[in-house]
Amino acid sequence: MGFYLKLQSTVNKLISRYGQNAILRVMDSSVLPDEDKPWLPSEITGVEHSVKIVFIPDKLDNHEEVRYLKDTEIISGQINGYMATKSGVVPKAKDVVIRGSQLLTIDNITILNPGGINLFFKFEMGS
Repeated sequence: MGFYLKLQSTVNKLISRYGQNAILRVMDSSVLPDEDKPWLPSEITGVEHSVKIVFIPDKLDNHEEVRYLKDTEIISGQINGYMATKSGVVPKAKDVVIRGSQLLTIDNITILNPGGINLFFKFEMGS
């Protein structure tokens, strides 16, 4: 267990050192649109947290590419992000990351937690 705690400390230091300041907006899913007016979306509120995230483009040259998979188009070019775990902050898919003036939606999220110790979150984000 001590090994994983030391590893968690190292992850926190590296992301703190190389990460970029960002805002993670954890969306409140309890606020739903009015069923009688589906064309009028409700204001979905969220709680904002200041975090550090290491941003890495899906393709290092950061170009969007179209892939073909059984007659469908899949657009790649998402941005991957790595965030150390932070007490009280549990991001989920469809939450929003604000990177400077860029608004990114979390499409997929994975947590690395060997030995039951949460080390970091890996996001796949698109605009």
